[in-house]
Amino acid sequence: MRLLWFGLASLPQRAYATAVVFVSVAGVVLIMTSVFAISYGLKDVFDRTASPDAVVIMNAGSLHERDSWLRQREVRRLLANPNFERRDGNAVAGMELVDVVNLPGKSSGTNAHVDFRGVQPASLAVRDGFRLVAGRLFEPGRHEAIAGVGARDRFEGLAIGDTVRVRRADWTVVGHFSAGGAVAESEVWADFHLLDPISGMTGWVHTVHARVTSPDARTRLAGDLAGDESLRVDIRTYADFFGDQADAQTATVETAGLVAAILMGLCATFGAVNTMFAAVAARRREMAVLRTLGFGGVSVGLSVVAESVVVAVAGGASGGLVAYALLDGLQASTQNLTTFSQVAFSFRVTPELIALAVGYAAVVGLAGGLPPALHAARAPIVGGLRSP
Repeated sequence: MRLLWFGLASLPQRAYATAVVFVSVAGVVLIMTSVFAISYGLKDVFDRTASPDAVVIMNAGSLHERDSWLRQREVRRLLANPNFERRDGNAVAGMELVDVVNLPGKSSGTNAHVDFRGVQPASLAVRDGFRLVAGRLFEPGRHEAIAGVGARDRFEGLAIGDTVRVRRADWTVVGHFSAGGAVAESEVWADFHLLDPISGMTGWVHTVHARVTSPDARTRLAGDLAGDESLRVDIRTYADFFGDQADAQTATVETAGLVAAILMGLCATFGAVNTMFAAVAARRREMAVLRTLGFGGVSVGLSVVAESVVVAVAGGASGGLVAYALLDGLQASTQNLTTFSQVAFSFRVTPELIALAVGYAAVVGLAGGLPPALHAARAPIVGGLRSP
């Protein structure tokens, strides 16, 4: 420990070289944390949507909702199944159509696809945490719409009183809603029965969103429909449906983050190696004296490694704290790689993420300190004492 303090006390004499390692590692951690904060934020959005008793019913084999076609008359027959949750004698299930509206982003001005969803009253009850935060619900039979707060905050044209044009019809925005941070907040909703006749899918729906009486009820429901050739459907829980979307989305982001972290980490490691070799050279006589006082070569080498790790960890912690201060909670949106529409999210810089990044910084410091440490441990004492 005393050797480590000796080394740290001499850092001001190597301020420039030490600062290079500190800043380079801080930069690595800042970039790494920023990228993974996107992944954590996206995963949080999809996780908040994963209600255990909510299901999506789609045409068998469909990749996403707009790929699916279900006959309305068959859906009505399906909804008589006793495994659906019921309120006032009716299944808590909404037939839904999914279209898109092109809207310019508030920050970029670039047009992007935003889901425009035709919903029924039961659709609101399926989503956990749905509540109006401004304005009012659309009135049945009127070309009105409500916008999720994520879409409202990221795109132009969704203020109350604005109109959006979908399928040759103008829809007036009359309210804003939240859904507990779920994916629905990135969408615009309107009356299913008005979108239906102009959607080009009259008599059909894309999906049914519903609640079942229990997790086991979904299995029973699937079993009831297994032999029904007239209605070939996939019944997926929200956890599975949105979990797959989250996996597809975060895998791409995390791969990019890992590649960037590894490449930048290698650069920082080479910087640490050069810096610590310079430190060993500058302290060659000092280390020889310590060896003559009884400190072994292993102890001297460990002090060099520890010094490298301390500098790297300090840089990593600083980079993580800067990322937290600048990014945590920052609103953004990106294209959903499954639906190709926009999903709004917030960057999430968690303590676990900072700890992971600092751990990576420690590995960089360890890798950068080992070669100079081996050199210091094996250096001949006599040659060190004769050095200027």
